[in-house]
Amino acid sequence: REHNHLLDSEDLEIKQFRQGLKERVINDTSPISKIYDEEIRKTNLSSDVLASPPLAHEIQPGLCYARCKLTPTLTTSFAFDIPDCYQSTSTGEKLLFSDSLVRRRERMLLFGSTKQLQVLFDSSTVLLDGTFSATPPFFSQVFTLHGLKFGYNNTIYMFFIIKIRFLIPLAMDRLFKPEIIISDFETGLIPAVAADFPETKHRGCFFHYNQSIYRRIQTSGLGSAYSQDEEIRSGCHKLMALALLPP
Repeated sequence: REHNHLLDSEDLEIKQFRQGLKERVINDTSPISKIYDEEIRKTNLSSDVLASPPLAHEIQPGLCYARCKLTPTLTTSFAFDIPDCYQSTSTGEKLLFSDSLVRRRERMLLFGSTKQLQVLFDSSTVLLDGTFSATPPFFSQVFTLHGLKFGYNNTIYMFFIIKIRFLIPLAMDRLFKPEIIISDFETGLIPAVAADFPETKHRGCFFHYNQSIYRRIQTSGLGSAYSQDEEIRSGCHKLMALALLPP
């Protein structure tokens, strides 16, 4: 009867490929599917092995198990220690530059590499955004700052803005003074920015502006009329377009 098993040399190739894949999965936090694609591109596998390589979905459970064995268990308290590997980038550059208590049982972590902070400080326009709907356990909000590089609750907001203004410049030994800050229309954020960046222009995000108008259309009971009546829809679109007019 005919057999279709691989030859010993091909078995060895696959074994070496799997081993290299496992080592990267353990030492690299990139998604396993991404690591698999990169490894299969750069590994010099023979044409026979490439004709029937071990597929990603076949070996992913074992790779996930290998990674999970070395991954810290999920914390049950806000007072957890952050392993060194999560305090720095893959190149060893410091990423976590502030870990502090806002008040009792409320913790704030600030992440940013030196390169990222450099881009932020060099940007004349800074975008701010936050979310309450997708956060790690024991944290109520994820808040991000984005500096533009072309070609490449009031108390909590106030505390965060103060941290941005004073702690980051201390780490960078530079003055953080953007010309423009762009954010959504969070009521707690607006006075915080005004208080600590009085000379900076604070502009609303066009996407969030339109999103806010559309939400008001729905809550005002105009959803059906907006969908069915061209005149009402046109009026709403004109309201959205007001933000595009020059000052």
